[in-house]
Amino acid sequence: MLTGSAICAKPKSGRRNDSSGRPFPLLDHDVTLTIPSTGRYCPASGNKILSIELKSCVPQITLVTGIFNGMEEIIMGEKSPLIVLNNGVQMPVLGLGVFQSSPEQTTQAIVTAIADGYRLIDTAAAYLNERQVGEGIRRSGVDRSEIFVTTKLWMTDYGYEPALRAFDKSLRKLGLEYLDLYLLHWPVPTSFEATVESYRAAEELLSDGRTRAIGVSNFSEKHLENLRARSKVIPAVNQVELHPFFIQRELRAAHERRGIVTQAWSPIGGVHNRKRRTDPNAAASPLEHPLIVKLAAKYGKTPAQILLRWQIEHGLSAIPKSVRPERIRENIAIFDFALSKEDIAAIDALDTDARTGSNPDIVDSKTFPVKIED
Repeated sequence: MLTGSAICAKPKSGRRNDSSGRPFPLLDHDVTLTIPSTGRYCPASGNKILSIELKSCVPQITLVTGIFNGMEEIIMGEKSPLIVLNNGVQMPVLGLGVFQSSPEQTTQAIVTAIADGYRLIDTAAAYLNERQVGEGIRRSGVDRSEIFVTTKLWMTDYGYEPALRAFDKSLRKLGLEYLDLYLLHWPVPTSFEATVESYRAAEELLSDGRTRAIGVSNFSEKHLENLRARSKVIPAVNQVELHPFFIQRELRAAHERRGIVTQAWSPIGGVHNRKRRTDPNAAASPLEHPLIVKLAAKYGKTPAQILLRWQIEHGLSAIPKSVRPERIRENIAIFDFALSKEDIAAIDALDTDARTGSNPDIVDSKTFPVKIED
């Protein structure tokens, strides 16, 4: 339940229903709306939230794209909304990813991001920069409890006991006493028994309070179903490739049915840029698509901000990567506007249903020969 007040601005004309189905009039001026502690009352889908003061919350209260609709699982945070995971833990909807951020660049990128309002940092054992992430958090001057930290188990450490040891290693490198989210990096269907044992280890870490939530990365619906049949805890998050050229509509629907948050890696299509380094004929990034460029001009935003806002409009979490201060700042400046339904649909229509990153059905530890040093 939620108590507090939401300040809304310039609602659209007409009438909508609250979450109980009762109609209420839309107003043509700024108003303060009280959100009762019982039920999921919400203003109309056109009412833009300017600020909200929270007293308490549980899942199913939502702020999406600056619009409070009570149907998703996002609530307003200081600079970024918070999405409520299926175990009640709150996670910032937008974070900084550090994939391919060199150790030399990572620490300052973390300090910059936290200063700019980021409260979610996503790393992985295989990124080889966990130490620098932890150092950046300490240098930020922001209390650890205010930062949501995710890292991931690498495939070479799959198995029950190896996973427990790998978790300790990651925690030691980060210099933290606990994690907020621990993910299995790939499903490895060719050795799924080890994947299941790793997830059981994660379940134990969750039960012991060493991580606040657990989840997976790059799992398909089939992988999720196979895991569900052999585990107790539904993953809180599945982090997957997702951008306008690969919108993963069916997988997102499967997540919604299971109460799993969809988190996008390569949310602005950076995977396309990486592909073009080795394949000049590869498709251009969504950042360069004429529609995205046109919408950026229409809204007075950058193409990256349009793409990230599109992710938020769909109730997704996104972790764009950058080490450049101006890009880090740009990527979080997406909560002061909303895309129209027509523009969201137009971006959806760019979907090619073609994956650019690696296929989770064939990835194993030999695909990426990463050595995790102690």
